[in-house]
Amino acid sequence: IPLRIAKVFIVKQQPFFNVVFSFAKLLLSQKIRDRVVLVGENVDLLTEYFQNDQILTEMGGTYENDIQKYFDSCV
Repeated sequence: IPLRIAKVFIVKQQPFFNVVFSFAKLLLSQKIRDRVVLVGENVDLLTEYFQNDQILTEMGGTYENDIQKYFDSCV
């Protein structure tokens, strides 16, 4: 199955990841580099791409992820 990913958002990554990714970017095409967004601690950046009710509360949004409610709805 072919898969196309428009963007990948990496949120609250460890500081060493930024260093590793800066080297990895040298091996990636510009097209792929443009698809990766390092959000880090700047979760306000997510509101440029998502509505506030689509962002988890842990990331500054209003979406409540209730896993138990989800499992109950599956039964």
